[in-house]
Amino acid sequence: MLSSSSRSFWRFVVAVLVVGPLPAALAQTPGSLDTSFGGVGFVSTAVSTGAGDDRARAMMLQPDGKIVVVGACDNNFCLVRYHTDGTLDSSFGIGGRVNETRASTTLTAYSAALQPDGKIVVVGNCIVGLTATMCATRFMADGSLDSAFGTSAGWTLPNVTSGGDVAKAVALQTDGKIVLAGVCTGFASPTAADFCLVRLNNNGTLDTTFNTTGMVTASFGGGAVNQGANAVAIQTDGKIVAAGYCDAGTYDNICVARFLANGTALDGTFGGGSGRVVTQAVASMHNRAYSLALLHNGKILVGAECGSATCGARYNPDGTLDASFATGASLAPAERRRTRPFPVDSRWLLTAALFWPGGPIQALVLMAAGRSTTPLLAHLLPL
Repeated sequence: MLSSSSRSFWRFVVAVLVVGPLPAALAQTPGSLDTSFGGVGFVSTAVSTGAGDDRARAMMLQPDGKIVVVGACDNNFCLVRYHTDGTLDSSFGIGGRVNETRASTTLTAYSAALQPDGKIVVVGNCIVGLTATMCATRFMADGSLDSAFGTSAGWTLPNVTSGGDVAKAVALQTDGKIVLAGVCTGFASPTAADFCLVRLNNNGTLDTTFNTTGMVTASFGGGAVNQGANAVAIQTDGKIVAAGYCDAGTYDNICVARFLANGTALDGTFGGGSGRVVTQAVASMHNRAYSLALLHNGKILVGAECGSATCGARYNPDGTLDASFATGASLAPAERRRTRPFPVDSRWLLTAALFWPGGPIQALVLMAAGRSTTPLLAHLLPL
């Protein structure tokens, strides 16, 4: 969890950034790449064979310091595990890599979560024929597929709208249940999309104590037909916060919704009774939330992309904007494109990033080269 008292962070941004704490690095210039990691401060790993695309989407740090990267590799779910020095962990999968297929299915992974027992839950989108559904699977600590998970030989494909659904985020409850959040678009109305949540039991089956079906959708109304969740988090009281985007005509806005723990309704104590809040951090451009963190004081920190800049918003526990936070502030495009680390204020949770206080952080960056994209993992020293 991100503490609002955190004082300093670093980030490494090229396209997508995910950060987390790492063990103390060797003494080098603060802010420089840590050359004890991969020899030069970063590693690049190909998973697909030939000219396939490897796109990293999520990163997790294990209690033993090992680093798990999850993504989509040539229409498969893929995972890579590294030692703390950036070398591949040969005890995981085949030579440190897993490239998981599913028969007659196009797979795209978007998020992952590490269970306390070391198992790895991966969620995303599964396309079978003409039907796109949310999907979830789980891997054992050694990288093998957990065949006991779900309803189809290690997989669960919850059909929320009988159309085009995708899980963009996942969070684990303290009781072991698994919450997926994303975008759901039914074939009956292919131009309309909603926020949607699915809750699974720990074994991957639908949790029917959640809105009786294990699924719930929510619309922001007001003509917003293009909306969806990109991030999700579970409060200590069990309520579920989802953040993403909803359109307001010409441009999308940052949209946050809070659901009751049982999924039966939006939380009436949030957003002035509606359970939803809509924020335009920067005018005359798309504002889309991609990450969120729950602070120890109950406030909600949202990281977003506003046009070609990075922006954010902080909300009080009741969903009102926190006036002490510079909601409309953003980082200029020139700064956002920098390929060297630079400090950012601890108020920020930047696009597709999670920050932890203190220590070195780690950046997961997508480096594009023509049609081939290879994940690049960089380890930075603290300020």
